[in-house]
Amino acid sequence: MGMRISVVVPSMNQAKTLRATLQSIVSQDLKPYEVVVIDGGSKDESVEVIKEFEQHLHFWCSETDGGQSAGIAKGFRHCTGEILCWLNSDDLFTPGTLRVVAESFERDPLCDVVYGDMLWLSESGAVLGVKREIGMYPQIMLWGHNYIAQPSTFWKHDLYLKTGGLRNFECGMDFDLWVRFIRAGARFKHVPVVLSGFRKYASQKTQRLRNISDRDHYRILCEHLGRQPSKFEWTAKRFFWRIPRILLKAVQLKYLPQNQFPKTQFQERLQD
Repeated sequence: MGMRISVVVPSMNQAKTLRATLQSIVSQDLKPYEVVVIDGGSKDESVEVIKEFEQHLHFWCSETDGGQSAGIAKGFRHCTGEILCWLNSDDLFTPGTLRVVAESFERDPLCDVVYGDMLWLSESGAVLGVKREIGMYPQIMLWGHNYIAQPSTFWKHDLYLKTGGLRNFECGMDFDLWVRFIRAGARFKHVPVVLSGFRKYASQKTQRLRNISDRDHYRILCEHLGRQPSKFEWTAKRFFWRIPRILLKAVQLKYLPQNQFPKTQFQERLQD
């Protein structure tokens, strides 16, 4: 396959999980790929871990920056692949992810964004469950819930440049990007395959900053609508648009074939 996928890995004091993240990328069976690591000036052993993988990296640096969004955006500026994504330094790709993504884009050249399903992982990497998702429904995405799993999402480099790149949000940078992709008329494709694992634990950023995530979501929605919904409208429509997602997921799980990811195989990879 000639399609190159560029993976940006932002990190800050995550030496404990960074090695597993990088190993999940370099062990992929698709070549070529491109890995860019942006470390925010870690004080732990992160640089030593990065140097272990230096031969596999297109670019890496360890220096202070403006936070996660700024670091990811910096990483994308070093990318040359046709397809982009980012993988946080406590998350992982499942075996075969990059091949599934490349094949999906090659089978459907008009597709702009490919996203898949995701495993919920404990802090130690044990599989807690599977996050199965639905196709792209803009109203559910905008009002109900940002249900696209960021570590399982890949998009065309040209689309990223066309829509202005990553903006600076503490938690909502992925949702902001998806909304701007939608506004640009991008074609989304959901593949019912587990593509990544997401660690879920108390000190993890998404769990720790839930209120900030909701604030970012509201700000992005206001920008998209060009107005400020009242608190009542915001609350009511969030509730309303979550219902069809629940129903669609129920129908999908009952009637549509799903990729059954072998949990034991993934756990063995984590222990390697």
